[in-house]
Amino acid sequence: MKRVPFSAFFVLAGLMLVQSASGFFVPSLYRDEQAWILAAWRGNDAVTAFVAVPALVFATWRARQGSTRWLLLALGLLWFCFYNDAYYLFGAALGVSFPLYVLLMLTCSVTLIVSFHRVDSTRIAATFGPRVPARVLGGALVLVGALLVVVWFAQWAAYVTTGKVVNLTPDAIRLIATMDTTVIAPTLIIGGALLWRRRPWGFVVAVLGGVLGGTYALVLTASTVVGLREGLPGMAEQLPLWVGLAAVLLAVTAVLLWNVDESASPQQT
Repeated sequence: MKRVPFSAFFVLAGLMLVQSASGFFVPSLYRDEQAWILAAWRGNDAVTAFVAVPALVFATWRARQGSTRWLLLALGLLWFCFYNDAYYLFGAALGVSFPLYVLLMLTCSVTLIVSFHRVDSTRIAATFGPRVPARVLGGALVLVGALLVVVWFAQWAAYVTTGKVVNLTPDAIRLIATMDTTVIAPTLIIGGALLWRRRPWGFVVAVLGGVLGGTYALVLTASTVVGLREGLPGMAEQLPLWVGLAAVLLAVTAVLLWNVDESASPQQT
């Protein structure tokens, strides 16, 4: 298997840290006016800086040593980077950090394209033993992805028929629903369906979906906690949902990665 561009992984970790640390320690950089949006950025920055970045650095270091398990985790965190930065690029009010968002998105996109081109899914799939509960794990991912689509289209249908939305603004729903139904839901559904059938790319895409969904559920959990501390309405009701979603997706991911046989990991050249 051709060597993936690990140096770019470290560069992305650095850019993610700059982005999240600047927002976390200098909150005035955000020019959004709604309190719930500011709480979302703060929660996001905390999880990115203290969870995603350290995990990406460690996973990349282990992947460079030939670990398939950690390579899959690193790729999943890059997929989270792409999805997460899109929210800043398209959702944050225009400010001084805009060039950083553009740079991070471009770097992440190119790195993902090159990495996927060099990944040998057949050889990676061969490192998973026959005891992997592919149908259980794949079915769970498909179910979560399908529910995500149903929830957002239900919100859309309610808005176009009644003109009312719950908690969010129409613009916020459009952005979040667009990202969820075009990135995270397809990753979960396609990865889960391919995993169910034990197709080679299913093992790769399923991990991408689990890492992306689980990590972003942690972001939503942290943002909700920030909102709770600031007395924002409706946060207490959301917290169990995000905690449960994070638990399910991270558990699926953990089981998949646990079943990687490192002794059968393909060598990178």
